[in-house]
Amino acid sequence: SKVIHAFFTLLTKSGFEDTLLTGARTLISFSIALAIAVPLGVVLAVYPTLYRMSSGLIDFLRSIPPPAIFPIFLLIFGIGSEAKIAAAAFVAFWVLLLHTVHAIWHIPTIRMHVAVIYKLSLWKKLFFVLIPQTLPEMITATKIAISLSLILIVVAEMFMTSNGGMGAIILNSYMSFQTDRLYAAIVLVGLIGFILNKAVTLLENRYVHWAGR
Repeated sequence: SKVIHAFFTLLTKSGFEDTLLTGARTLISFSIALAIAVPLGVVLAVYPTLYRMSSGLIDFLRSIPPPAIFPIFLLIFGIGSEAKIAAAAFVAFWVLLLHTVHAIWHIPTIRMHVAVIYKLSLWKKLFFVLIPQTLPEMITATKIAISLSLILIVVAEMFMTSNGGMGAIILNSYMSFQTDRLYAAIVLVGLIGFILNKAVTLLENRYVHWAGR
């Protein structure tokens, strides 16, 4: 009962602003990663030699433990929201990049042959072959990347509690032994992740309903 009371207290007071702040930071970091990773992934997929040349660097960078990179972004961007967003975007970037490359590589050869036979232009190949064939895997990548973005944002907010966010509430509740508030904040973070993933699922059901059939 105390956790339920603390949950609704967080929703009706300052905790609501922190919830929106964490959600906004997650969406911004994911959007930045998506805007950079997808075009770069297309280039690497079209030029496999370029991918093989950079694969060692890619594997090295994506293997760095996510919390370990946050101090680096603090040095670069300072103590504001920019460091948190940059760290989360960095982690989501690799997921989206690799899924983009492999989604393009796994397009059935026969579909590309049909596009050549019908002499489709580059833009028609993009909208009628490339995008429909890669969307199912990119939806999966989106779910993973958004979850990772949320995780990194919360961890980063725990590093720097002065700028608010659910991570700050979780850490402050833990340090002040407010167990009910701590559990309520954790539930709120889970709710943020649930809503974001549910939104992606709705888009999937609307635009990629044919996948797997």
